[in-house]
Amino acid sequence: RVIKRFNNGSIELPVLPHIAREVQGLLKSEDPSIEDLAEIIQKDAVISAKLVLTANSPLYKGQDKVNTLNDALVRLGLKEATTIITTVTTKNLFNANEDPLKSMLSKLWLHALACASCCKYLAEERKTKNLETVFLMGIIHDIGKVLLLKAISDIAPDEPLDDPELISAVAEMHTVFGAVLIKKWGFSPGHVRAVELHHWETYPEDIEPELLIIRTADQMVNGLGFASTDSVEFPNMVEEPTEEFQAIVRQLGIEAEDLKKIG
Repeated sequence: RVIKRFNNGSIELPVLPHIAREVQGLLKSEDPSIEDLAEIIQKDAVISAKLVLTANSPLYKGQDKVNTLNDALVRLGLKEATTIITTVTTKNLFNANEDPLKSMLSKLWLHALACASCCKYLAEERKTKNLETVFLMGIIHDIGKVLLLKAISDIAPDEPLDDPELISAVAEMHTVFGAVLIKKWGFSPGHVRAVELHHWETYPEDIEPELLIIRTADQMVNGLGFASTDSVEFPNMVEEPTEEFQAIVRQLGIEAEDLKKIG
C-alpha cells in the first residue's frame, strides 16, 4: 500500500526546510562567503541564536563574547557553521507527536547524528576537503526510513511499528525510497548515491570515497550503541571487524588503529 501510494503521489513527502535548501545552494556556488551565509541565516531567529550560543561555548569561546550573528559566523568559520545549520534544520524531519513513532524517529536521529559525526572524523583522517558535504550525507543517509515509518504510521495507525518483520522490510526498502526523496529535494547525484548505495557490501575501486566513509561510519556507530533499532544486534566493528568491513576500510585508506581512536 505504501509503495502504491508513493508511486501515484498520494503520500505527503517530508519537506526539506527552506534554510537548508538555501545553504546547500550557497555551497554549490563558485565562491561562498560568510557574508552570503549570514544573509540567509538572519531570516531565522532560532538558528541565528543557536550559532551565537555555540560560538560562545567552551569549544569555540575566545577572549571576547560574541553577540552578533556575523561575529559568530566569523568565529565558527563557514564549514563549521554549515555543519551546525545542517544539524538544526534537519532535526525537525525526525519529529513525531505520538509514540511509538516518536521513539523510533528519536533513535533514528541519534543514529544519523552519530553517523554524521563519525563521517566527519573519518573524512578528516583521510584529509577529505568537503567535510560539510560528508556530514550532511551522514545526516540524511537513512532518510528513507523516516519516510517509510511516517507513511506506514499514517496508513495503518494501529499496526505495531516495532514488529520485527516490518522493521526488516523497512530496512530492505529504505535506500530506494530515500534516494527518490532527496532527488526530489534537488540534491546532487553524489548525495543520491550515498543514500541509495550505503548498504553495499563491496564497492568498485573507482567509487567516491564519500560512499566508503558513509558505509564505514554506519557500521561503526551501529556497533557502538547508536543503532537505529533495538531489534537487531550489531557487532562492534572497531573491536571485531568482519572481513568485508576490513576490505572497505583498506579501500578507504584508513588504519585500524585510527578507527579505534575515532570510535
